[in-house]
Amino acid sequence: MAAPAPNHYCRVYGPLLIAGDIVSAVRPRQHRFLCNLDLLTDAVVHPVNVHYFTMDPPVTDEVVAFWGSLAHDGSILAEMDIFAVTMERFRWADVNAEDYLEHVPGGRRLMVNAQGAVEASTVDRTFTLAGQVWGNGRMNSFRIKVWIPDSPRWGNVPLPSHSQVVSVLGEIIRREPGGMYVIELLDISLPGRQQVPGQKTAPSTPSPAKRARYNTRGHNPVERSAAEEAFHGSSNEAGPSGSKP
Repeated sequence: MAAPAPNHYCRVYGPLLIAGDIVSAVRPRQHRFLCNLDLLTDAVVHPVNVHYFTMDPPVTDEVVAFWGSLAHDGSILAEMDIFAVTMERFRWADVNAEDYLEHVPGGRRLMVNAQGAVEASTVDRTFTLAGQVWGNGRMNSFRIKVWIPDSPRWGNVPLPSHSQVVSVLGEIIRREPGGMYVIELLDISLPGRQQVPGQKTAPSTPSPAKRARYNTRGHNPVERSAAEEAFHGSSNEAGPSGSKP
């Protein structure tokens, strides 16, 4: 299990159908919405608990889009938890109308944007990403499998190594018999590498061309254009990312 780290996150977005609502006995505005996730790849409806504070809760059988953090430890008995930070209700549609579901978003996969440590990789172009997120006053674990499609776009992308910190964007497409959710990869990147404490980097010597450009500004090191400052800052912060042929 990955240790808690400040750079771990597992954000999720998508519409869900409200099947029930449990209100906290001590916090009357704290709701746990009971939702069902239909992955369309099996005949099983997967339960999802959405935790959210609101004075205007949605009703049963209403479709609501949630943004928040996802937690699921990958076990077969565990239910998915979403610690929502905001929600969107589609009020133009009448929840009591027979054709209600025709007027609200439906059939969309949950979108996941996660960063964590790689636990394991396999030969079928999948790897396990794990980390922890904060929710309901404590740390909660997430473990998801990331599948790299066998397509020309991803043909030359290697699997990340064990313990490597990776950021991914993808959609939940299925749940494995062992309980772990699988996302189809849409984007992958590595966060910027940090310098090891105590390690000194030798100063670089500018090329003659760079020195010439520098000297034309009257030896004023702070006289840079706004575009140069933006590029300089982004190049220092950017890290390596997966290639996209």
